[in-house]
Amino acid sequence: MRDALLKMLILVPVALCYASVAHGQGTDGVSAVNEQSPDEISSTNKVSQFWSDYRAQGEEAAETIFNISKPDPATRLLETGPVDPDWNSRGFDIEGYLNGLPGGVAANAVYDVDEASPGLTFFDGLPDVLLSGWEMLQKGPLYDPEGNSVALSPISKNHIVAISGSDSQDNGTAKCTNFRINNLSKRVAVFRNQSTLFDSNDRDSVIKETEAIVMANLVVKTMQSLGSVICEVHRRKNDGTIFSRVYNLEGELFVNQGVDEKRVISVSDIDVSELLTQNFVSPIEGFITASAITPSQD
Repeated sequence: MRDALLKMLILVPVALCYASVAHGQGTDGVSAVNEQSPDEISSTNKVSQFWSDYRAQGEEAAETIFNISKPDPATRLLETGPVDPDWNSRGFDIEGYLNGLPGGVAANAVYDVDEASPGLTFFDGLPDVLLSGWEMLQKGPLYDPEGNSVALSPISKNHIVAISGSDSQDNGTAKCTNFRINNLSKRVAVFRNQSTLFDSNDRDSVIKETEAIVMANLVVKTMQSLGSVICEVHRRKNDGTIFSRVYNLEGELFVNQGVDEKRVISVSDIDVSELLTQNFVSPIEGFITASAITPSQD
């Protein structure tokens, strides 16, 4: 479980954090915002109530898993290699490329093709229609998908996390965050596919929902532990395949990011469930047992 968990906790924050370097219209002064728990969405829905009731337990379980992972995911994520002197000169403008396609940047997205942690990145806001069948369960105080870059990644077969980006600064062909990425934890939201029923009296249903709560907290916990500015460079291979590499401001490559294929996909062709959650396998499956939790009562 540990290897899969480390890969998952590295890849999800990578996919989410790196999308934040895209151009957006974020709020200035992010670092001055006080730390606070995600706002719960008021709802009579049993799932929303369950997430509210079990938030503290989810945070505690996430803390435990994070601490038993050695090295912890944040340390793994920030491990760097030697300085690449040409790191910010060998790339291309991904937004400009999307803008030249039919419908422009608003009608196209970038799909991270990764078996363990696929992702979708939108550079001009998140189209509402894509999550019409999904319920928002949590959101950070700075989550704002309107006109900003937004990245989606799965945390279960029924849940995704989203993060909204902010303004970035150009550094050669690289785009860099204007703040340390631990502040991105305030920009996270969690959504659940409404097509899957939740039964608070069914142990399997409760276990799966609890796993998602823990995973959401693990993602936020990992982000909060990161203290670096990041810069992303998009590149093409000889066959035209798009990929990206991520560096710190000194030009040191983050060595554990992987080099996964990215595909441009039309927004009209996107099925979030099919692309992100359908084949997802939770790295903490089996960690939560029925004896450790009690279903919420009506």
